[in-house]
Amino acid sequence: MENSVAGFPKRTVTCGELRGVDADRSIVLNGWVDTVRDHGGLLFLDVRDRFGVTQVVVDPDEVGEELLATARKVKPEWVVAIGGTVRLRPGETRNAELATGEVEVKVHGLDVLN
Repeated sequence: MENSVAGFPKRTVTCGELRGVDADRSIVLNGWVDTVRDHGGLLFLDVRDRFGVTQVVVDPDEVGEELLATARKVKPEWVVAIGGTVRLRPGETRNAELATGEVEVKVHGLDVLN
């Protein structure tokens, strides 16, 4: 992944800071996987750190086989680095309960750190 320090993908934002104004921004998140949901091939990971939670989307039509295979293996409490692009969630899927509920991160890179 770009933006790495000695092979370790350095975060550019925390899991609690992304908002709608960040749409189209390329970012790197580091955190723990909180939950993993498979919606018919489309994977959703909730990634958390001490600052909050961000929803991450892995679309099998937009990522390579290796990234998809890694994403399918990820379990809760694994530590990951996510490279991706912030995008607005469609209106009906926004989560007013979360500070970051207006956005999600479309994955283009995923490294398992631990």
